[in-house]
Amino acid sequence: IIFRADAGPNIGYGHFIRTLALADMLKYDFECMFYTQRPTDYQIREITNICEYVPLPTNGSKFPLFIEALTGDEIVVLDNYFYTTYYQTLIKKKGCRLVCIDDMHDKHYVSDVVINFGSNNPLLFDIEPYTQLCLGLEWALLRRPFLQAIL
Repeated sequence: IIFRADAGPNIGYGHFIRTLALADMLKYDFECMFYTQRPTDYQIREITNICEYVPLPTNGSKFPLFIEALTGDEIVVLDNYFYTTYYQTLIKKKGCRLVCIDDMHDKHYVSDVVINFGSNNPLLFDIEPYTQLCLGLEWALLRRPFLQAIL
C-alpha cells in the first residue's frame, strides 16, 4: 500500500497523522510505503517506525514522479485537498486501487473507496457507481494509543 500525504504549518498535520495511523493499522498485513515532501525530523521518525519513507521533491515534479513510481499493482491512499479528480484518474489508469481520505466532499471521486469519518450522509458525495463510501465515526483513523483506549 502506498500512502501519500503531506504536512506543514500551512496545511496542518491532520492528513499526515490520520494517514500514518491507517498505515500502522495495516502494516502487519501489507507492505506499506509513505511518500511525502519536506518532512520534519519528527515526521521521518514517525514514518520509519511504521513503514518505508520515500521522499518527494517540493516542486511541481512531485506529481508526475509519484505517478511514474506506480506499477499498477498497488493500493494507493491519498489524503490532501489538492488531489483533483484528474490526479485520481491518472492513478486509476495505472491500474491501482485507490482510496481517498476526505473531509471536504468538494470534488468528484473516481476512487474505489472514500473514507470520511465526519459525515454519515452519502448524498454529499459525488462518486462513481463502483465507489464504496466508508462514512461515520466507525471509520475514524486513530493512532494506536487512542484505539487501545477505546477497545
